[in-house]
Amino acid sequence: LYGWCGVWLPITADCWGRATPEAWGWAVWIGAAPWLAQHLWWHYEYGQDIEFLRKRAYPFFREVAAFYESYLIEDPTGTMQIVPSQSPENKFKGSDNVPVSLCVSATMDVQLARNALGYAIRSAEALGADPEKRALWKTMLGKLPPFKIGRRGQLQEWNEDFEEVEPSHRHMSHLIGLHPGDEIDPEKTPEIWRAARRSLELRLEAGGGHTGWSRSWVSCLFARLGNGRLAWEHLCHLITDFATDTLLDLHPPRIFQIDGNLGGTAAVLEMLLQSYGGELHLLPALPPAWPDGRASGLRARGGLTVGMEWCKGKLVRASIEGKRPGRCAILHAPPGLTVADSSGSRVRVAREGHRASFELRQGEPYCLEVIG
Repeated sequence: LYGWCGVWLPITADCWGRATPEAWGWAVWIGAAPWLAQHLWWHYEYGQDIEFLRKRAYPFFREVAAFYESYLIEDPTGTMQIVPSQSPENKFKGSDNVPVSLCVSATMDVQLARNALGYAIRSAEALGADPEKRALWKTMLGKLPPFKIGRRGQLQEWNEDFEEVEPSHRHMSHLIGLHPGDEIDPEKTPEIWRAARRSLELRLEAGGGHTGWSRSWVSCLFARLGNGRLAWEHLCHLITDFATDTLLDLHPPRIFQIDGNLGGTAAVLEMLLQSYGGELHLLPALPPAWPDGRASGLRARGGLTVGMEWCKGKLVRASIEGKRPGRCAILHAPPGLTVADSSGSRVRVAREGHRASFELRQGEPYCLEVIG
């Protein structure tokens, strides 16, 4: 279709594998393949199956990266631009206020490209593969456009601070780096973190989040921002306003879409456990509605399985078991946190600011308790 290398997938397809745009505007978006690459990378992050990475995931990452090798255009400043680009499915006001969707380097497309190249690089490093390609991908990665903050303090959705045609649009495309991605971080990118939060606020103030799957995304975003009360509030709206009596997600005018069901489940998990950047955050956005409770069998990145118990909104104890040996880091660890191995022997815990970390052995369960 494009005459380029690698793999490209449209936003829509059918059971015969038709891979051509079937509608005007948003159907020519180029981000479906890197979006799917996320799921392959997460499968590896959670399961740590190196053979899966070698045989299934990395070959796909390599082809997605190959498409960007052909598709990216270097401008006179040395920046690698994505042209044409889109922010599904929003539009901005062009000349004479005509709605426009095609642009240069929409924020979502840049984040997906950055993620996809990152998956290819990290996979190649883990597998000891393709050193020349790895060097090329790192160069491309370093030349992608940076995030931009707009005049209202929001994370820009496009490369310029365009005026939205629909300020209440149900998509939160430019916030993919906040959730489900992990590029926007409160410590590593604090200004962009605040700008992403402002974007969410502006979208909701204008009436956004008005479908089932969109409401579940909003809940996930607030959980990622650490606001359990609002995450819970939007989860309740999902259940009471956008679901059938049997809890099937609805898109107006009452069309079933499984996105909201899967997204609502993801929101619950994001409230209880987050595992970004190689670190665990236990109860990062616990809503006031769940003051006491417990959870078990939760999966975390790094091949970890986690269980937790809390009382009056505070962590009491937790269990952690890893598929691989290594260092386990806990964000915002309570001051009285202690760790014991399967024999009950106390394990040394290192502290640095609000972080606590300890060494774990493969397949051995560890018990974390908060004293005092």
